[in-house]
Amino acid sequence: MPTEPEDCQAYQEILSRWGPLEQDDVFRLLGAVQDACGHVPRPVLEDVSRRLRRPLAELYGAATAYPGLRTAPPEGER
Repeated sequence: MPTEPEDCQAYQEILSRWGPLEQDDVFRLLGAVQDACGHVPRPVLEDVSRRLRRPLAELYGAATAYPGLRTAPPEGER
């Protein structure tokens, strides 16, 4: 699992295409990361939290409450 957001190559590619992040982009961005990486790694949540100046707990809570997102790899990929 990535330890830094830079370790998730797909995340960096998504950010380079995305442009400046807006508050309304959170779920679309996290969904794109999950599509590319299989889940939303914690370092990505931490980076998005810093970029959007939103509390990590808020983003983590949203990501874990939203049924379409997962913060850990699927069982077969651990």
